[in-house]
Amino acid sequence: MERLSYYSIQTSLVERLTGLGVGAADAATAATTWSAACYAFAIAGAYLADAVIGRYAVIVGGMVVYMAGLGAVVGVTAASRGASSLLASLYVVALGTGSIKASVAPFGAALFRVEEAEGGGGEGDTPPTAWPNRERALLARYWNAFYASINVGALVASLAVVNVQRSSWTLGYAIPLAAFALALIAFLAGTPLYEPQPPVRGPLQAFARVLRGAWRQRRRPQDAPPLLAPGAPAARSAFMPWLDKAALPAGQEAV
Repeated sequence: MERLSYYSIQTSLVERLTGLGVGAADAATAATTWSAACYAFAIAGAYLADAVIGRYAVIVGGMVVYMAGLGAVVGVTAASRGASSLLASLYVVALGTGSIKASVAPFGAALFRVEEAEGGGGEGDTPPTAWPNRERALLARYWNAFYASINVGALVASLAVVNVQRSSWTLGYAIPLAAFALALIAFLAGTPLYEPQPPVRGPLQAFARVLRGAWRQRRRPQDAPPLLAPGAPAARSAFMPWLDKAALPAGQEAV
């Protein structure tokens, strides 16, 4: 339903903007910029999902924002507002799609947990290659169904919804809004079946901590001994050696 909604807008956006008096070149630029924003927001959405609040919260929040944006698109279209109002509403949609684009697929895949690995008990961290054949088959079926649904949504949007828009833009935008409302209801209805997926510290967080530590101890001697785990060999960074200061013991005078 998200892909149906996205392509219902993206496929006909240049046509819609030119119909509102925007020049062809400017309309193409605006449509491309909006599409790029959808993918750019996905980076922030992935970070929030993986490291801050978890995938479930990001997906639900993103779907609510997405629906608000679609509702605004329908509203400004029904009120015959101009291109500026339409684009403002579309960027709310971009924020919503970015919040869920990078989260839905891994959220679904993570629900396939192995109960017992071959040769003994196993946990969810067991590599897929060690899973029983049934688990591997179910995960493969999930990915097949997931990508099939994406293509079906894009196909329906490009062949059917766009044709409805040429007769009535308001109705053409109301269709993805209604479809997305059904998707939100279905997703929430499955909540009791989902396994918790708490956020974990990701690479961006670790890199931010290194930068913060290096900045705070920037005035410490460069040859101070780093903070090492017992028995770990001493090492220095050949690239950006000032980052080594992040490993100095805080609050202690370096020797």
